[in-house]
Amino acid sequence: PKPTSVMRRELDNDDPDVGAIRISALERVHRRIDRICERSGIGNAPRYIAHELAATQRDDWTTPLLDRLRLIDTEGVLVSDPTMFCRLTGAVRSMEQWVRPFTVAWLSRRCRVASFGQGTLEGWEADVTALGHVESQGEAYRLGRAGLNVMRGQDDEGLNLKPLEIASSGRACLCARRVGMEAIFDDDEIIAFDRLPEALDGLRRLEDDPSIAQRAMARIHRDWTWTAVNAVTLEQVQAVHAA
Repeated sequence: PKPTSVMRRELDNDDPDVGAIRISALERVHRRIDRICERSGIGNAPRYIAHELAATQRDDWTTPLLDRLRLIDTEGVLVSDPTMFCRLTGAVRSMEQWVRPFTVAWLSRRCRVASFGQGTLEGWEADVTALGHVESQGEAYRLGRAGLNVMRGQDDEGLNLKPLEIASSGRACLCARRVGMEAIFDDDEIIAFDRLPEALDGLRRLEDDPSIAQRAMARIHRDWTWTAVNAVTLEQVQAVHAA
């Protein structure tokens, strides 16, 4: 998505008002929910639930959507219809579409940033070196001091593979904080941030402690290779079978 006027304003702010952005994003999501319900003939009960769920997304986006939905939709109205569920929860999750481009654009105004792949930052006025398609992502990560990971809005539970890929390349991972991250990395193995100024502070930490990347890579090679993960998985399956 292209930036709104609120987003453009906050890109110039060294401590951006994310709350203001989320409020404006919520207004758009409410309108989208109404359009979906009107086009599809969805009744008042699921519409109300979707609006309530969207309201929780504004302030509690780090809690998985299904966990919040269970507290609101105690009778399982939305999950009773898969098509309706996908459309309405998709609308709620769309509130997060701005986070990735905003993060990259904000950082690009304060430090050097490069990206690879086919994504575009059209309209964001981001000062980013576009590498395009790369044969080896590891080589691309090694061009910088850290690799950035901001997960997609629809991936609201768990952690994706990017932090492991970045760490295995020998670079530190700069990662928007996720629930469950502590089960994979210790605090001195990853640069986690809740607010964007913390991301810049984390990059400065690398200058004082470049061994962050070394500790992370050692962790990956010790605990998170396919061999190590398969061994743990096999033990768990055998335990269930024995029970």
